[in-house]
Amino acid sequence: VYISTNPSPPTASHPRTMIIAEPESESIILECHISLAKTTQLTNSVTEIILNENSNVKYYQLLNQNPEAYQINSTHVLQKKNSSFSCISLSKGPSILRNEIKVKLAGEQSNCLLEGLYFTSGYQHIDNHLMIDHSVPNAKSEIFYKGILDNKSKAVFSGGVLVRKDSQKTVAKQTDNNLLLSKRARINTKPMLEIYAVNVVCAHGATAGSIAAESLF
Repeated sequence: VYISTNPSPPTASHPRTMIIAEPESESIILECHISLAKTTQLTNSVTEIILNENSNVKYYQLLNQNPEAYQINSTHVLQKKNSSFSCISLSKGPSILRNEIKVKLAGEQSNCLLEGLYFTSGYQHIDNHLMIDHSVPNAKSEIFYKGILDNKSKAVFSGGVLVRKDSQKTVAKQTDNNLLLSKRARINTKPMLEIYAVNVVCAHGATAGSIAAESLF
């Protein structure tokens, strides 16, 4: 848990987390970034996760800063043979947030699942930049993110999947769904597939819309 309590003046912090999952291990990890003060601050955080063979990591990420805060968050994941990685990311609060998650599937039979939920209101701006690199055959990945935007806030979803030339029998899917609670809220969503193999099953899609009038009461 990383807690910012600075009353004054504005400060910057640079937390770094290294996680190494040993072979045959199972881990559940919750990483939180929280601000208790209401002053301006910058958090520049980096997390590195290495999954060795047959390891299983469930990773929960909570980014909950105050409306005057700024955060740049980078998560880098390396997966080896038959490893399993799942991530649930919850983002809310800061004035500007850039959340970047990069996963490299470097071992066959590895699989990863990235799920996220982000909330924006006021003039807040949240960027989610995700990239999954399928560098070996017989690996699976899925991205599933949802956003709820209000007032004049903005969000960006950039989801990328790279399937390299020899990464046959890759299975990859990504989805981004967004709910706009205000006519002035904006979402820029870009799911992307870059495929150089021929024997794959890949799909992507994105939606953005308001609540149907008949559903309001």
